[in-house]
Amino acid sequence: MKEYFFDTIKDVWRRIFEGRVRRKQFWIYFLWYWIISALTVGGGFFFTFNGVRVVGMILVWVGYIIAGLAGIPNLSLQVRRLHDIGKSGWNLLLIPVPYFVLALAAAFTQTLWLGVVGILASFVLMLYFFCKDSQPGENQYGPNPKGIN
Repeated sequence: MKEYFFDTIKDVWRRIFEGRVRRKQFWIYFLWYWIISALTVGGGFFFTFNGVRVVGMILVWVGYIIAGLAGIPNLSLQVRRLHDIGKSGWNLLLIPVPYFVLALAAAFTQTLWLGVVGILASFVLMLYFFCKDSQPGENQYGPNPKGIN
């Protein structure tokens, strides 16, 4: 599985925002990314709050650096996953819209439920998109990565 993760990283940097990516490749990358992030940032906060501040701060900053370096590959992988199901990468804009609605609701009204419902709906929709099976055959974004027509 580790080799698959590194193959995915090479593939992501070789084909930024181009083509399609399988569910397996997408989810393995995200699994490793979240494990590494949790260990560095979580470990950093653990050490910081238990008196070993230098080690804690180093781990937190390493986690932030990893997150910063992984920003473009993460976005690229999400776009390519949407391409695999025949959707445009612009669908990722459905994620921040409910946060703006929540901010506007908080600023101008006392009802926050609309923004909260929107955030949950966008999360469920993206989870559905990311878990959906590949579009069979070739689509406008390239051939099926499974090799199935």
